[in-house]
Amino acid sequence: MLTFIKPNCPERGSHVALCISVLVNSQNEYLFNGQYLITQYPMTVKVKGAALFYTGSATVEERINSTGTLGENLTLQVLVIAS
Repeated sequence: MLTFIKPNCPERGSHVALCISVLVNSQNEYLFNGQYLITQYPMTVKVKGAALFYTGSATVEERINSTGTLGENLTLQVLVIAS
């Protein structure tokens, strides 16, 4: 099982408004968030025999949980949106 909890987005003296998790598969396809689309609500994504559950970006803590073995490498990116 994979569990990822997004940490609070640091400001570091700049005007950071939002940090959003982006998940990309091994074919560089966005599984959620990315390509000018943001998923605000919970969703389930199938990844080669496993199910990934995503809480959506509207939550205080974004969570990504999986059941089963992931059959491919995934890349987690963090999109930082400045105000």
